[in-house]
Formats: sequence, structure tokens, C-alpha cells
Amino acid sequence: MYYQHQQQIPQQQPSLATNAYPMQYPPQQPPAHPQPFPSVPQVPPQPPRQNFDPNTVQQQPGVMPNHIGNYQQQMLQQQYAPQQMTPSSIAGFVPPTATTGAGFPPAPPTGFPPAPPGAFPPAAGFPSAPAASFPPAPAGGFPPAPASGFPPAPAGGFPPAHASGFPPGPPQPQKQRLDPEMVPSIIQVIEDDRSSRSGLFPTGFPQAELPPLTTTEFVAQDQGNSNPKFIRSTIYSVPLSNDITKATHLPLSLALTPFAKLHQSEYPPPLINLGDIGPVRCQRCKAYMCPFMEFIDGGRKFRCPFCKANSAVQDAYFAHLDHSGRRTDIQHRPELFLGSYDFLATKQYCKNGIPPKQPAFIFMLDVSYNSVRSGLVELFCKNIVEILRDLPKDNLSAKSTMLIGLATYDQSVHFYNLNHPENAEMLVVNDVSDIFVPFVKGFFVEPQAAEKALTSCLREIINNFYNTRITEVGLGPVIQAGLDALKNSERSGKLFIFHSSLPTLAAPGQLKNREERKLLGTDKEKTVLTPAVDFYGKLGEDCVKYGCAVDVYLFPNAFIDVASISPVVATTGGSIYKYQYFDADQDGVRFLSDLRHGISREIAFDVMLRLRTSTGIRPTGFFGNFYMQNTTDVELSAIDSDKSVQIEIKYDDKLDEREPAYFQLAVLFTSCSGQRRLRIHNLSLPVTADYQKAFDFIQVYR
Repeated sequence: MYYQHQQQIPQQQPSLATNAYPMQYPPQQPPAHPQPFPSVPQVPPQPPRQNFDPNTVQQQPGVMPNHIGNYQQQMLQQQYAPQQMTPSSIAGFVPPTATTGAGFPPAPPTGFPPAPPGAFPPAAGFPSAPAASFPPAPAGGFPPAPASGFPPAPAGGFPPAHASGFPPGPPQPQKQRLDPEMVPSIIQVIEDDRSSRSGLFPTGFPQAELPPLTTTEFVAQDQGNSNPKFIRSTIYSVPLSNDITKATHLPLSLALTPFAKLHQSEYPPPLINLGDIGPVRCQRCKAYMCPFMEFIDGGRKFRCPFCKANSAVQDAYFAHLDHSGRRTDIQHRPELFLGSYDFLATKQYCKNGIPPKQPAFIFMLDVSYNSVRSGLVELFCKNIVEILRDLPKDNLSAKSTMLIGLATYDQSVHFYNLNHPENAEMLVVNDVSDIFVPFVKGFFVEPQAAEKALTSCLREIINNFYNTRITEVGLGPVIQAGLDALKNSERSGKLFIFHSSLPTLAAPGQLKNREERKLLGTDKEKTVLTPAVDFYGKLGEDCVKYGCAVDVYLFPNAFIDVASISPVVATTGGSIYKYQYFDADQDGVRFLSDLRHGISREIAFDVMLRLRTSTGIRPTGFFGNFYMQNTTDVELSAIDSDKSVQIEIKYDDKLDEREPAYFQLAVLFTSCSGQRRLRIHNLSLPVTADYQKAFDFIQVYR
């Protein structure tokens, strides 16, 4: 029988050290009759291999069972025992197939298709043989070789294969760890910058210089680019295209502080009055006249650097050009050689074409039980007169022209008429659901002229509310009353509100106690940090419309829901000060210092801000406390020297490396004296396609 003859063939196990013949041939069907074995060329004897201990075989998951029986161990020892391969005739038999009955799982696939015969040359030192003369190995009565978890022996001169069936990849370099010694010290960087860059800093022209760190005290010299205290870029070498910003992950944005506090040796922006013609602007993009404008055609036209359009020069603004192409009157035109300056606006820049009135500060004091007990009422009344002597004023003014108003509140709102020379008059509005201001004339006064009446009024406030027992107060009607007072007097201003407890009074803006400490640190914590009502957000939008800013000073002893009150402050460009568990003896100095700073710092009212850029880039992201009705104009009820706006710049097209990138910030505002003005800040930055240069001029951490 065929199978009996097959069983008589002795088993010839190839050595793993030999260059065994390929076993990738497709299986052949057994012939109908036994055939003589073809002759096989002899394989030269191989050196004996090191004995292999099957007990040391490392098992691979899913390849080999954990337990190996005695029979399997004998087969492993017999298979891997050192031996010499002798030629034998094994043609004509069916190769062994993997079966489940043998007790061993099949060997894992290598992942490569069978190689065609003769595809690879023989290894060096071994005779080559025709591929057709080597049939598959016999499938006699011997059980199939167990899968040992090792790759098959190399065939045809192959290098040894990887255990997964794939050739091993190139050696992986070792990961380099960050050396702490190579990380620069922040303190050292700040100190080095202070020692090397403090003092005079020329801003540069036609392109801006890299400024010192913000922690360095310096005196900027305006040479055509604005003081970096007004406008500062994250990168002072603008990438050529958006691809570079994506590759370097360097954000392009501007930090804008249009009314920043200057060093005493620095000059404030000069005021330019061009009369009825008003500020000179580009006819296409409406950019304002700046040092980067190029005059052509003998001075009759100028070319805008932002949109490249040519605009005609009005006769009242005309001047001849010198041999270098500059105007002959450049020394008399600050807008042609300075980076920052103010224009006196005409009526077309005013609301309804009416020039504004001087702004006012309204002080609204909580006189409930909590405020009196903490000492807030007495502390405020005894110090506010002296603090009002530091009201803000224009640079060229000898004294402040701002007006003030005074009101107190608990369950009702009390208005004070300070127009009387000696004694003030108090009017009480009890209907807080529909609040109104009972009078306008006499509510706003000049603090110097009404100092006696104000002092007398403050003394009466301390005496009248000393024994109060009212604990429930409102806040929404108070803000509405201040807004109504400014709106009826047709002026802009700011409300200074001093509040002590949660506004639980049944009135507009009523809030409930929603303090839930168990939500802190959980996924629902955000519900406590979001406004409970939208009343204060909508009220803030109304305040922006009429130029009414809101500063809130909080003196709580319990939960006061800052998250719900804050939208009216954030929308108008105001500030929140919080003094938890306020005590006049311990916290009085800090409160008076904050109040003095909030009153005396430079401030502008009824503000509208817009940033213009070169063609190819545009402002897209706006960050700060303000209100926007469209995608370009930032509106604020007021902005002071401590407020900044961050604007992110995006690319619309590739820039021209031969020309700088231009930025112009225009701020329309009402000054402390009641003038409508325009403040202009200009910046010119070089454009580069060099990655290294972009990193060298970075200001992200400055």
C-alpha cells in the first residue's frame, strides 16, 4: 500500500544551521503508483550545532500550549539534536499537513506569499540545485513538527526572518531625555534682559525693533513705530505664509493696550487738530494717515500700504515733496513721523452728530446691615472726598473736568442732590421694579465746587444708616438707575458699585443661593460657574450702547454668585474687586488703595476699536472684556490703562517677503474732558520665510 510504503521512509530532520531547501511549494497530489526517487545532490556536511534544550523554549502566546508532554519533548530533542544531513530520495510523497489531532496548533503564517523557484541565489559556500528537483517533504506517519515559536530556517540564502514574519527594521535611536541643565532659567532670562536692555529703546523705522521684555523698565523713543507698551506682537518677524506658522506652531497675535501707562520720561501721544477736514484717510480701506503712507505725483496723492490704493490729497492738507520724496512740512505733522498720536474727531464721528459732554462717575453705596457692620459705610464716607481729588484729567489740563454723582441703596434707592451749597437733598425711590431717576440737574456736580455739600451729605449717611436692620438688598435696579441717569444727561461714564450680599430682593436681577459645595471637583462644577440668569448680560449690552461702564466692589460674608453678576462687568470693560469677610480695620487700606487706583488711572469712554492689517492677513480672534456687534469692531463702555485686548491674526494669502506687514489700531473714544478723539497706533514688521529667523524674533514669553 501507498501509506505502508510511506511509513518505511526514515525521518530526515533538517538542521536549523543548514541552508535548508525552501518549503514554500504548493502541495502535490500523491501519484497513482509509487515512483522511483530521483537523485538528489549531496549537501556538504555541516558543523555540529550546540545542543538545544527544549525546556528553555520561550513560549509565545497563541503559538504553543503551556504544557509540553513527554512525547513532544522527545520529538523536540530529536528534531534539534546535532546531526549530519545525508542525501536521500524523498520525491513523490505528499507533504505533511497541519492537523488538529496532532496536539499542536499550526505555525503562525509568515505574512509573505510563496517565493517563485529560483528567485533567490544560493548562499555562498553551498551548491545550487534546480528548484524543480526538490519536491515537498514527506508526509509519512510521523506527526508534524510542533510549532516551537521560532522562525523557520533560512532558505535559499535568505537572512533570518523576524519573529513576526517581517524583516527587522533599522535600529531605533535611543530617546534623548531633556537635560534640566539645558533649560534656561526664567529668573536668569529676566535678569539678563534687565541688565542689557533697560534704558532707552528706539522703536525703529521703517520696521519695528524687537522690544525688551515686559518685565524690563525702559523708555521708548517713538521713531515711527508705536511704543510696545501700546501694541506688542508675539512675533517680530512675520512668517511668509500660514504653512510656516503651522509648522512652527508660533501664534501671530497682537496685545493691544491703547491707553497704557507710560514712563515719566516718555511723551504721550500728541493731539492733532486738522479742523473741519478731519483725519486724512485712505479712500478704499479707510486707514488713517501714518508714517508708512507714500506720497506720489508731487504730493498730490498718497499710496496706502494696507490696500495699495492711491488717494488724492485735499488742498488743505497739500505740501510739496523734497528731493527724497518726503513732505516739506513733515516736522509739523506728527502723523507722518510718529507711531502713536491722537486726532481730534469731527461731528461725523459723534453719535447723532452731537459732540459729547464730559463724562461722570457715579458712586452707589450699599447701606444695608452687612455693610454698616463691617465698617464699609463709615470707611467710604470718611475717605471718598480726599480720593476724588485724584480724578483723571487730560494731559494738557490743569484740573479734571469730570463730574460725580452719589446714591445709596438697600431695599430702595436713595438719590442725593448735591447742587445746594451747604446741605444735600435725598430723594428715595421705593418702586425698584420700575426704577427711574427723580432728577438730573443737581445729581451730577463738580467735586471741587460741591465739596461742602458732599462732605455734609456723607456725614448724614453715616448717621442715618448707623442702626439699620435691613439685610435684603437688590442689585439690578441699582445698575439700571445709574444707566438711566447717564442716559438722561446724554453723557458717558462709569458706575462704582459697593455691594455686600447676594441680591435676593424681589426685583429685576434677583438671585438665589445656589452654593453647592458637593459639585466642586465634579463634572457638574461648571453649572455653578455659569450665570444663573441672563439679566446681567443683557443689562451689560444696554450699558455699552450708552457708554456706561460698571466697576463692582464686593464685600461678601457668604455666597454672592459672582458668576451671575460678572457679565455686566465683563461686557462693559469694567473690573470686579472682591473682599471676602471684609473688615475695615484689616482690609481698609487695601480697599482704599484699589479705589484710588480705579478712580485716578487714565480712562476713555464710549470706545470703539478696530485693527487694520496688510492684504493677506486679517484679525479673526478677539480676547478680552468687551462687546462686539460685528466681526471687526470692538465696543467698550470704557477702557483704562490696565485693560488690554488680544487679537489673533490669520492668513488669507501668502505675503510678499519684499514688503513689511503693516498693522494699524484705531480707537474712537471720548476723553475725560468730553472731546471725541481718535487714537492711532502703527506697527510695521518684516516678513520672512526663514524658520530660524521667526524663532529669533519671537515674543510669546515676553
